Order: sequence, then C-alpha cells, then structure tokens
Amino acid sequence: MAALLWQPEVNVVLPQPGAVLGAMVIALATDDRSLKVFASVESAAAYCEGIDVEDGVWRFWNGEGCELEAAFSHPSERGRFFVRNGSYRLKPAAAGALPSLEEELGRGVHLEPNASFPSVESLLAHLAQSKRVAQHGAVLAFMERSL
Repeated sequence: MAALLWQPEVNVVLPQPGAVLGAMVIALATDDRSLKVFASVESAAAYCEGIDVEDGVWRFWNGEGCELEAAFSHPSERGRFFVRNGSYRLKPAAAGALPSLEEELGRGVHLEPNASFPSVESLLAHLAQSKRVAQHGAVLAFMERSL
C-alpha cells in the first residue's frame, strides 16, 4: 500500500525580468534630504507612495549603492478631489544618469535611525567594501575565463 503524501498548494509569483526583490533598499527623500534604510524592496515600496515617487521626491539604491528606478505598472491618478497612488516596482537603473549615492551622501543627508547603519560614515564604509568585493569578483571571473 502506497503512502499518500499531502503537499500544500504553493502559489509562486515569478518576478518580472530585471525586478529587484527582497534586498535592502536605501531611499533618499529629495525634499528634506532624509535617508531611510529599508530591509526589503517591498517595505520601501510600501512606505514611499507612488505619487511621490512619480514626482521625484524619492531616489533609490540597493545595498551595494547601485541606483534603482521605479517602473510603474499603474500610474498615479490625480483628480479634482482625489489622488490615487500608482503601483510600481524597483529595477536597476542605467548607471551614471544621476549623482551616485556616495555623491548624495557627500552633499549632506539626515540618516534616519535604522538597524543596519548607525551613521553615514558606517554606510560609506559599507559601500566602499561592497565595491571592493565587486571589483575583486570581476577580476577573479576575468582570470578564470583567461585560463
């Protein structure tokens, strides 16, 4: 007699190509120069309203300092008596279009309290370390291909 195994139904939602999921997000509010660190893309999108993102109030980077941009699936709606937030996802942006995170940090920001970085200096050190690791990995990959 064969044993019956119960397996729960699993709904898998595959991300769209280029989507960033789950990773740390660093967001700059351009109006008051406050910097927030979010544990995930989802928490950043929940906090940063679509209407403000469309208006350029927020800029985003991943945990390594690479810029992210919002791709809207539904734009915000503005009526005479209402405003409805748009829906967006964050995806990697074209490099070099806007100032880097390090440049923005050099212009002065107010880092909101967070669990990852106690100071702007610790964030800068993290970004420098991330770039060294990425460069080291690129050199190793090049050397492996050359062999």
